[in-house]
Amino acid sequence: MPNMRILLTLSLAATLLGTAASPRTASQPSLSIEPAGAASAIEADFLTAAARSRHGRSGDIYTLPQAYNYVVERDYANLVTSHFAGIGGPAVREHRGTTHGTAWAYDTRIPIVLYGPGRIRSHFRPTEPATQQDLPATFAHLMQTTPPRDSRGRILRSALLPAASPPKALLTLVLDQAGRNLYRAHPDAYPNIRRLMDGGTDYQAGRVTHLESETALGHIAIGTGAYPDRSGVTSNFFYHGGHGAKTYAFTVSEPHSPLFLESPTLGDHWSHQTAGQAIVASYCYSDRAAMGMGGHGSYFAGNPPSLVWYYDNQSGKFATNGAYYRLPPYLTGYDTATYATKLTAGTGLWMDQKIGNPADVITSPALTTMEGDAVVRLIQQEAFGADAVPDLLYVTLKGTDAASHRYGYESDEAAAVLHEADTQVGRIVDAFAAKVGAGNFVVALSADHGGTPLPERTGGKRLIDDDLMEMLNHRFAPNPKSPAVVYLTNCQIWLDPNVLTPKKQAGLLQFLRQLKVGGKPFYRLVLDAQTIEAKRAALIRQGLIY
Repeated sequence: MPNMRILLTLSLAATLLGTAASPRTASQPSLSIEPAGAASAIEADFLTAAARSRHGRSGDIYTLPQAYNYVVERDYANLVTSHFAGIGGPAVREHRGTTHGTAWAYDTRIPIVLYGPGRIRSHFRPTEPATQQDLPATFAHLMQTTPPRDSRGRILRSALLPAASPPKALLTLVLDQAGRNLYRAHPDAYPNIRRLMDGGTDYQAGRVTHLESETALGHIAIGTGAYPDRSGVTSNFFYHGGHGAKTYAFTVSEPHSPLFLESPTLGDHWSHQTAGQAIVASYCYSDRAAMGMGGHGSYFAGNPPSLVWYYDNQSGKFATNGAYYRLPPYLTGYDTATYATKLTAGTGLWMDQKIGNPADVITSPALTTMEGDAVVRLIQQEAFGADAVPDLLYVTLKGTDAASHRYGYESDEAAAVLHEADTQVGRIVDAFAAKVGAGNFVVALSADHGGTPLPERTGGKRLIDDDLMEMLNHRFAPNPKSPAVVYLTNCQIWLDPNVLTPKKQAGLLQFLRQLKVGGKPFYRLVLDAQTIEAKRAALIRQGLIY
């Protein structure tokens, strides 16, 4: 029997599909709503980003929700209560979390900062465009080597001071989902990061220029300089026709695998060029970010295993894939249970939130504190800057992403995690400077993407992914054993071509274009793959894609 939800009118169905829940209070936070960006430019930006990102693993339909609307995974749509006193809002508000992934400014405006006394211009805020793909090209230039094979970024020359020799070590720091909007919401939460911004070059027009604005893609851009058309990773998850299933971009025949990543990282390239002499280390609690920056380890061109590790949210400890990477023994004893107990004084409650298991600890400052301790110890234990061969260290503090997904980036909870991340950034940079020596290092600070404001604040609408899939399949492929829509994200939809005839696919496109939630169109753009391919061909002719 079909789900009764999809037999209702569209407006009612949309409400049951996860539209904004009623808040506990009618008052609104005083923080102004984050601008979505120029409506006149968004369609061109979306088309260009999609064309740059088109690959055989991409979806069959491309969708851009209207400003402040989004499609969210069910795992990120649980009813929660969080606090907003810090932005002048209600003390407590119920909501269903948020996400990211679109081409709107709140998802794509990110800091791109370079810092390095004696090597990087200080107190400089250029307005020229900058993007994540520029970082590997810039670091390669500083290291006096070539960028990795698929790098498509440019050298950020305006930030660089003349130097007689390469830096001894280069540090990349990423705060996940820490777009400009997170800093704008909590201006007093990041004194150490502000020190880097003020003391270095802070590109004011930094933004994500690929699709989708997600963790895997952002970190791969920072690691490789490639767009998804080259890297092969078009989303955190995609539909794999050969497997006949939704597939994680960093799991092939084994979990925690880099084999779908088709582009070499700067670390891969540099390790090969130096015959393994350079240290290449990368950490994020998410494996897709750690591997996306650090690379393929020993899988690439006979390189030695690199120092790439991540967090196991079952055990609460660090882990790695020993087939390609190594985890130093001195990092194996860290356990989030110890840090959570200290944070909560043994109660299991932090800011009225339960963080009693390893999967929940990531939304609190506890994991971020543990990460800082581990990275500082790594810097102290390993031989960073010990010779003339530059070393590479990549670190992502992803607690800002977990807190923003669950509680909203505007929340007091997100502010607390940002503040702890800032504390650890300060410790990591200071430890790096002490180890490598003044004038011998460069730091890049950025984000993989921004985040969408809570629709309870903006009036936007959220749809839950599997509910939307169910509704579409009920209408266009009523046989539950043969779905037409096999997977979807915020901006892509994968179809089974054996189920949808061209006529039915045209009907699906039209249905999506007319879909309304709360009486208003949900999507701004709904495009087929042929439209994206045509745009891509035009950009290739213009020399803008190569």
